Amino acid sequence: MDKLDEEILDFVKRYSDEHGYPPTRREVAAGVNRPLMTVADHIKRLIGKNLLRMREKAPQKARSK
Repeated sequence: MDKLDEEILDFVKRYSDEHGYPPTRREVAAGVNRPLMTVADHIKRLIGKNLLRMREKAPQKARSK
């Protein structure tokens, strides 16, 4: 896991704790100040490693496990 993966996981956790629901990919990208496509690739990798999962009813939102 690289630094950006850690930043994304931390952002998703903090955002979810603060708002009561997970952020969208676009919100994650803004939160870690990286391009959307870069963040989307990292999110896919984190999902593959079972470190994040997608919400069933809102597939654009990621949440920490």
